[in-house]
Amino acid sequence: MREEDKHGGSGILAVGLILMGLSVAMGAVGAHLVAHYHPEAIGSFETAVRYHSLHAMGLIILALSRGFWSRKAYGIVAAFFAAGLVLFCGGLYAKTLLQFSFPNGFIPSGGMAFILGWLIWGAEAIRLKWGRRERAL
Repeated sequence: MREEDKHGGSGILAVGLILMGLSVAMGAVGAHLVAHYHPEAIGSFETAVRYHSLHAMGLIILALSRGFWSRKAYGIVAAFFAAGLVLFCGGLYAKTLLQFSFPNGFIPSGGMAFILGWLIWGAEAIRLKWGRRERAL
C-alpha cells in the first residue's frame, strides 16, 4: 500500500462510521416515534434506514480499501454515495418525519446516485482486474 493511501480514506472512514451510528439512531426513531405517530409512513422510513445503513457501510468499505482504487473513482463513488444519502435517505426522513413535500424526482435522484456509485465502483474493479491481467502477460 502506498504511504499516501494509508490515511487518505480516514475522512471518508470517519463519515461512514458516523453515518452508521446515525442509521442505528434513526432505526430507533422509526421504531419508537414513526411507528407510533405516523404508522402509515413506517415502510418508507424503514427503507430510508436500510439504504442509510447499507451506504454508510459502503463508505466504510470504500475507505478501508482505498489503496485499491484510483483517486478519481474513489472520489466519484464517495460523492455519489453522499448525494444518495442526502437526497434519497434524507428526503425519505424529511417526508416521513416532517411531512415535507419534495419536487418530483428529488428522492428518486438520490436512488440514481446510489446506483451510479455502485456501477462506477464495479467498473473500477473490472478495470483493475483487466489491468493486472495485462501486466502479467
